[in-house]
Amino acid sequence: MAATIISVLLALWLAFAAIGLVGAAIFAYQARHFGRKRFALPRPAPSVAVIVPLKGADALAAQCLAAILAQDYPAYRVVVAVEADDDPACALVRDLAARAGKPVALVVAGR
Repeated sequence: MAATIISVLLALWLAFAAIGLVGAAIFAYQARHFGRKRFALPRPAPSVAVIVPLKGADALAAQCLAAILAQDYPAYRVVVAVEADDDPACALVRDLAARAGKPVALVVAGR
């Protein structure tokens, strides 16, 4: 009786191991096949607006905005919404936009 249970458990374990091996092989094939393929953008590329709500000017906000401005998508604009004119984020947005050379719409949304 115990030998039968052990045999069944071993057979189940081997079946799951085989399924996992097949899954890993399929994943490796797809990663190799689709990893090299560069997907083409439709011509003309659709226009996109990236809206960023921002409050304060910490290092993470600067990194996030710099990464958004460094995109190579051809047709996008960035709109940054701040709470007030005296928010330190306004100076950060103007500085990063000037350094990136890209227009950024700065909107004061209010409270």
